[in-house]
Amino acid sequence: MGLSSRPAPLRTLQVLRGIAVLLVVIHHFSDVTAAFTPEHKVWDNGASGVDLFFVISGFIIPLSIDSSRSGFAAAARFFQRRLERVVPLYWLVTTRTLLSMLYFGVPLIFSHIVGSYLFVPTRGRFGEYLPIVSVGWTLTYEMAFYLLIALAILWTGRVMEVMIPLVVLIGVAGLTVPLPAVHMDLSLFLDFGLGMAAALWYTRSKKRLPPLMATLLFVVALTLELTAPFYTLRVVQWGILSFLVLVSALSLEGVLGNKLPRWALLLGDASYSIYLVHEYGLTIIRHMLLAKLLSPAAGLMLGTVIGMGFGLACYWMIELPILNFFKIRRLQLRRSVPVS
Repeated sequence: MGLSSRPAPLRTLQVLRGIAVLLVVIHHFSDVTAAFTPEHKVWDNGASGVDLFFVISGFIIPLSIDSSRSGFAAAARFFQRRLERVVPLYWLVTTRTLLSMLYFGVPLIFSHIVGSYLFVPTRGRFGEYLPIVSVGWTLTYEMAFYLLIALAILWTGRVMEVMIPLVVLIGVAGLTVPLPAVHMDLSLFLDFGLGMAAALWYTRSKKRLPPLMATLLFVVALTLELTAPFYTLRVVQWGILSFLVLVSALSLEGVLGNKLPRWALLLGDASYSIYLVHEYGLTIIRHMLLAKLLSPAAGLMLGTVIGMGFGLACYWMIELPILNFFKIRRLQLRRSVPVS
């Protein structure tokens, strides 16, 4: 099957998005609660949620493209859709954070502000190369990936044939060639490559893992991702495990797709909002821990609930109306085009 056929919505994929953002949320709140424990141990494995997000992006983004079309119009249409999906909410959250920093008199660097809005790694006031909204560092990689795909569409409709070697080349370069001026871990592009490899398997082969094998693989791979000590390059450990989690989940789509609970799908739908705003709850939990109102374990659980709650509220009140606005606008534009 060619890549021009867009797949039906995959419910297991939405659940994986929910799992990915939950891992990140727990990781960030464990960073706060760890300071109040004797071991000062942060749950670093939660950071693997980012790799799972990248692998999912590598899988789904190429499948959203009509490979029969190429050229400037097709490339512009693809990139515009990605900008509509990513930019408005991110800029709103960035602006809110910026205004808060200005209100509290936090020193700012103009180039850092501009870089934060443009998804360009720029040095902050402490020498860090993180945007104003710190979790936005991952969007630098996502936007670079989208730009590369847009350029591939501009050149040829055969996106997968161009992109897989390209992201592998970029990823290997990141592993082997020192590029300090880039201020990015280019090896993470291999996560996108793993997702695209899964897309090739999913679209060009009708073979799926048997349900029992897929279930065992999913449980083992996810358990290792959550518990195994970090011992090597993240793309080798967390990237490959995320790939196995994705492949096993896709193999279970026919068995579990229609049986997944609505709340699990909702977390996937709201994963972008949750990812961007869950850190608003960090200060709340930190103050409660300082006041000894919570134990570290209770702080971790409550913080996770608060962070997810902030994200769900943002999804319903801000992100969903934005998405509906662009959806309605596209429908109106389509109807206004005269039929030849």
